[in-house]
Amino acid sequence: MEESEPSVRYSVQTLNRVTLDYEPCCLEFWDTTHFVVGYYHLDKQDEDNEEHGKAQVRSGAIDIMKIIGSEGDIQYLERVAFNTSSVLDLHFQESSNRVEGSDPILVAALSTGSLVSYKLRQTTKSSTETRFQEQTFHQVAPPTILVTAFQFHTDPNIICAALSTGEIILCVLDLSSPAISPESEPRSVDYRDTEKLMTICNHDLEAWYVVPSIDGISVLSGGDDATFRVSDCSGFLAAHSDGDKFSVGAPVQRVDRRIHQAGVTVIYPLSKSIMLTGSYDDHIRAVSVPSVGRPTVLTELDLGGGVWRLQELSRTQHRPMDASNDRVSWVVLVSCMYAGVRVVEIKLENDIWSIDVLARFEEHKSMNYASAAIPSADGHLWKEEGGAEFVSTSFYDKLLCVWRTGPQDGNRCATISATGT
Repeated sequence: MEESEPSVRYSVQTLNRVTLDYEPCCLEFWDTTHFVVGYYHLDKQDEDNEEHGKAQVRSGAIDIMKIIGSEGDIQYLERVAFNTSSVLDLHFQESSNRVEGSDPILVAALSTGSLVSYKLRQTTKSSTETRFQEQTFHQVAPPTILVTAFQFHTDPNIICAALSTGEIILCVLDLSSPAISPESEPRSVDYRDTEKLMTICNHDLEAWYVVPSIDGISVLSGGDDATFRVSDCSGFLAAHSDGDKFSVGAPVQRVDRRIHQAGVTVIYPLSKSIMLTGSYDDHIRAVSVPSVGRPTVLTELDLGGGVWRLQELSRTQHRPMDASNDRVSWVVLVSCMYAGVRVVEIKLENDIWSIDVLARFEEHKSMNYASAAIPSADGHLWKEEGGAEFVSTSFYDKLLCVWRTGPQDGNRCATISATGT
């Protein structure tokens, strides 16, 4: 049964507002203070050129930033710019972040059919030494195709990527490239027409999101065709593990066309069989995806804006002596496009599923595509009393906000401009 958005449980306090140089569309933290922001810029003149059949010109950049102090001050550290590509998505390779003090590996999806990877130097010895090391371009599609989103597979050397053609691909990435000095030409690897790349399924329109299942055997994807697809990738994984060329037939696919009323923009596995989904139809849904049978909606909530991205903040499982009263809950950060940001709780209690809004942040005046929780010193993203801090952005007004949730009142705000120069 569909629910309407209820009143919130926690207040929000704005700590800082920063005007960025370009339109932000993705961001991610790699420790408690450092984060990266990816930008997507379309030349205004080329919007008119598209009507005359001319190619659009996109540019972009990735900034490294740092949060300083309890007031949410932002320090700009470094930028890498792309003159002919925009950034659509970026993620750190999780395995590269597990060793304390190690340099994390960052991969970004570009509008020119490629992924670009870097090893980020945590500290620099001089002001001229770059933090962006070992730059490599991984060409996974023709340069006219956008890589709209990607995720690392449970095997950290494999990525799942969504393309603007509707294709969902798997690719074995070579992230062990030799070190490259700032003066050297970037390394480029073409994976097309090789055994290291495979198309796992095709959406009828643009593919917007892809993520591996928790066990890694399937790939879950969504697209502008309003479909939710589950594709088996065990054949590709077996071939990769054995070092053989992939020669098995087309993967088994399951397609749902009934649940979503518009494009499927994000999927997040809560368990092997329960998925959170987001859509342009403004709804967040908990969906049961059994191994046999059709997916079904367990609960859904209209958040007032397209649900673009999800980040799990915490999960809690209570197991009383009476197992029938078992309670499980997840707290999730939601980027809601033109409706701002939500913190929601998804709960299963006494066999009843529900979604409640815990907090709203609505200072953004344009599309909120990118938001992230700031990790605390103990690694937590959310505390039981509702205390947490966040960074969120909006696209057209190029705004970055730092804010917190909790019982405190007030809405102090400082405004600065980050020029990146």
